[in-house]
Amino acid sequence: MEDMRKGVCPLCRHNEIIEAEALEFTGLVPSVASAKGVAYAVTRPTEMLGMTVVPGGVPSLPDVFGALLTTTCRRCGYTQWFAKQPDRIPIHEGNKTRLIKGPAADGPYR
Repeated sequence: MEDMRKGVCPLCRHNEIIEAEALEFTGLVPSVASAKGVAYAVTRPTEMLGMTVVPGGVPSLPDVFGALLTTTCRRCGYTQWFAKQPDRIPIHEGNKTRLIKGPAADGPYR
């Protein structure tokens, strides 16, 4: 599958792609502009796992590991997800993450 971060949709070939932080909006108030957003991420620091998120105490992007970005085609709506700084995502039981290693790479181009 082609990577939409290069600016072309792999489904319809349109060349307008929207990149946005993936957020879940909570604590909505009358104005959408003042809504609080909770960042989707691969994991959070272990002391934050299992906590209840309340309006006003919302974790921000620096409080997560592997904050998720979406890339969306402006024509057909196809969306791909990517993690920011995947090399910084902690691999640890406390973070509920594990590393799965596949077979060794074949050849010099992989």
